[in-house]
Amino acid sequence: MTGFDPAQEKRIDPRSHTNDTKRIIRVISWIVLIFRRYREGNQANDCLSRREEFGTSATRAREST
Repeated sequence: MTGFDPAQEKRIDPRSHTNDTKRIIRVISWIVLIFRRYREGNQANDCLSRREEFGTSATRAREST
């Protein structure tokens, strides 16, 4: 029989799935954590590079006037 049968799913002992579920949740949470840190790091770098660009353009504008 193919497909999802909720009645058959309930017959399976739920305790047998807890370890797999915990492992999957742990892996997903790690991936999200790493992705957030990576993205925050990139945003910080972008802000720094934008600030440097703005600073150099501001000093150039001051020197030219």
